[in-house]
This record gives sequence, C-alpha cells and structure tokens, in this order.
Amino acid sequence: MGLTTALSLAYVGHEVVGVDLDTDKVARLNRGELPFYEPHAKEMLALVRERLRFTARYEEAIPQAEVIFIAVGTPSLPDGASDLSQVRSAAQAIGRHLGEGFTVVVNKSTVPVGSGNYVEALVRRAFQQAHRGEPDGRLAVASNPEFLREGQALYDSLYPDRIVVGAEDRRAIEVLRELYEPILEQSFTPPPFLPRPERMGAVPFLTTDLASAELIKYGANAFLALKISFINELARLAEKVGADIREVARGIGLDHRIGTLPGEPREPGELRVLELAQLVKELTGSPSPITFLPLPEDDPKQRRPDITLARRLLGWEPRVPVREGLKRTIAYFREVVAH
Repeated sequence: MGLTTALSLAYVGHEVVGVDLDTDKVARLNRGELPFYEPHAKEMLALVRERLRFTARYEEAIPQAEVIFIAVGTPSLPDGASDLSQVRSAAQAIGRHLGEGFTVVVNKSTVPVGSGNYVEALVRRAFQQAHRGEPDGRLAVASNPEFLREGQALYDSLYPDRIVVGAEDRRAIEVLRELYEPILEQSFTPPPFLPRPERMGAVPFLTTDLASAELIKYGANAFLALKISFINELARLAEKVGADIREVARGIGLDHRIGTLPGEPREPGELRVLELAQLVKELTGSPSPITFLPLPEDDPKQRRPDITLARRLLGWEPRVPVREGLKRTIAYFREVVAH
C-alpha cells in the first residue's frame, strides 16, 4: 500500500521520499527493483524515478515533509486485536524528526477506530522528549483509508471511487485536498499502461472526523465480505432448487438500492485445496505429508479456492499458469529467507 501511494503521488507530480527500515529493500527500490509483484508497478517506478527516492533514515525524509503517510502492517494478534507496534514505532520516529513547518501525519494503515488520536499523542510525546517543547500548531493528524483491490492497486489509486479524509484540523483537510487535486480533478495525463476509464469524472472528496473515516474503512471491508458470504449462501440454495445463481445475482443487483452482487462463486476449472497443496509439495520438493481433513459440519461446503470472483469483480486475469506462478512465488520467498 505504501509503495502504491508513493508511486501514484509521484506520478501526478509530487516529490516523494519512501522510508523503509530494511536497507536491502531500500537499495533494491533505488535501483528500480520491486520487492514484490504488483501489475504495472515496475513500469510506474521507471516513470517516476526523478520524483521518487527511498531511504532507511527518518532524518532524511521527515523534517522537510509537508505530508507524512504511515502505511505499515497491522497484523492480527492471537487474540484478534491489531498489532500496532509498527504504527507506534513510525509515529514516535516522526515526532523525533518533525520539521519546522506545518505537517500533516496521515494514517493509511488499516487501524482500529481511535488510532488517529493515539498516533497524535505518540507524535506529540516523542516531539516533546526530543525537543523539550510543544509542536505549537505545526502538527495535524488525519485518516485517509485506502480501498484498493489486490492486483489493481495502482489503477484504484489513480482512478478511485472516492477519497475519504478524516481530520479535526481544517488545515489538514485543505492540505490533503491540494495534494490529491490532480486525482480529484483527473487533470493528469494517464500512463500508457493504465488508461483512464471511459466517462471518468471528478472524484468525490469526502471529509469527516477521524473516527468516522476509520470506521468507513472497516465498514466497507465488512460489507464487501457480507455480499460475498450472502451470495455464497444463495448459491447453495440455487443449486438445490435448480436456479442459475448468475441470473439470480444479476436480477437482485439491478435494484439500485442493493447494487452489484458477485456472481456464481463456483464454476468448472477451479483449483481445489488438495490439488494446490499437492502442486506446492511437488514444486518445493517437501517431504512433509499432506494431511487432508474433512470440513467441520458447521463450515460452508462451498469454500474452495477460486479466481472466478476475482475475474468477474476485479477484471483480473492470471498472467501465467498456476504452476509457473507458484514457481515464481516459491523462488521469491526462498530469496527472502536467504537474506
């Protein structure tokens, strides 16, 4: 997410510095190499090299920054809570190196409601400890959640359905409105590999308070999951009564109060979990046995790996066969582990 944001903002004309504490990753990015695969990211990186650089040192990026995005991982802990340790470390480093001018610190990470206030407190405390004084109005915190589809992240960054900004300080909202103006107005020249959608108009800019922006992200994620779960259950019923779930989903989705529903989640050609496990075992040469347990009685029977929804909803198509894709994935993780 952080790299996608950096690439998009650099493409529309901003000077961007990306910070990562992994020095090897920083070196690779500065050489134009990507640490992961994202469609069109490599081409975009080549286009924006003059406006985008990377460093592992906060002091090389923070003091002169007008807007600072926190885009770090927030994995789940064993008890289900979000691990905010990376958010905490980033906020404290920002506070220690905050510059003289007005700076907006933006939460891009998926964080629990209330994290904006938590980040502001961390930044202020770190500033006080490092500078023996108060920020004196030079700091504002905002929430700017992302709504990116996997495999379509750059496209969704340049051509979003909406941009949501939550902040208590009006100055922060104005700074972010100006930052996003080329995307809001769609005034930039589209990259040749990511053409602008037909009839693409101005992008809605929704401003709200911090907590509401944070809850919008969680609500959107939950509702998308709800739609897929609903159509899965409906597909089971359609199978029993002989109905065509694709026609059912289309008929329901034409109701403007409901919107588009995902279609049939199970079609011929899907790859079963056991088949995938066998393929991974073959390609890795692992001696580990495959333990295949039946689904528990309370588990929906239709949970199977499938790209049908990704194809239909996201317009995503695999670029390589499954075997080749797994080979590349295994090779990548072997390289990561080796380092």
